[in-house]
Amino acid sequence: MSQNLLADGIADLLRTELSAAPTESYLVNPSRETIEELVSVMSTLESPPSVNLLAAERPLKDVMDDFIVASRAANLVDSGLLSIRTVENPPENALFVTDEEVVAIVGAGETVAGLTTDDDEFVGSARDRYDAIWESADEFGLRTPP
Repeated sequence: MSQNLLADGIADLLRTELSAAPTESYLVNPSRETIEELVSVMSTLESPPSVNLLAAERPLKDVMDDFIVASRAANLVDSGLLSIRTVENPPENALFVTDEEVVAIVGAGETVAGLTTDDDEFVGSARDRYDAIWESADEFGLRTPP
């Protein structure tokens, strides 16, 4: 099993996971803060991986009401690094899913943990599940141009 990650905040956890992600990843059911930090961290990484963001529409709209965040997100979408889709009933857990691991994001005050597994069967099953959900999800339209 992979090592779990304990970080001072969601930005640190995302930076670590994004820096290690070898391929396209999913960020599933993130909080508003996590969406903001994802956009911020991806904007600062030299070569971020592509991320499929899958969330309920309301948190996305709330976050994208901030022009700076929406503008950065639009730049990432325009460059092909970020894709955003919505689902009516998102999964319960906030997850970061790659081809190699699944990380459950758990917040406890100012500290965030990434509870990680790299079990091939579990990761494959999770990846297949979120591939299917992604395919049937609605694309989120940013109103802010890049």
